[in-house]
Formats: sequence, structure tokens, C-alpha cells
Amino acid sequence: MLNSFDGRRLEAVVEVGGGSMWTVTARSLDELTRNAQDIIGSDLTKERYYVREATVDGAFSSELLFDLQARLRG
Repeated sequence: MLNSFDGRRLEAVVEVGGGSMWTVTARSLDELTRNAQDIIGSDLTKERYYVREATVDGAFSSELLFDLQARLRG
């Protein structure tokens, strides 16, 4: 499914567990979601995680932040 993020440089900062921060990058929202899930782990209900920041082409995007959070929650 094509959306306004596809083909753009997407980046998200994900905090997992006790505070380790990871930056995930992608060129589509689907890929960004998969990359974040790989960092968080397969069982999202047991691991505490937060999406701290999301950018599109280097600029903060609340839309991307909310979309990614919703996708990770299922």
C-alpha cells in the first residue's frame, strides 16, 4: 500500500527496555515498522518500548510518529 512516506528517508528513535536507544531507518512505513519490530523483539507485549522521535527527510513528523506507534501496537 503506497502512502505519503514511501520513497522518503524515514528515521525513528526507539527506546527499548532499560533505556537503550536505537535508530531505525527505512524508505517506507512498512519497512520502518519491520525494522523497529526487529529491534524491539517479536513479543511486543512483554518488552517495554517507546518511539521517542520520528523524522521524514530529516524533519520531525508527528504523523509518522503516530502511524508507527499504531502499527507497533497492532
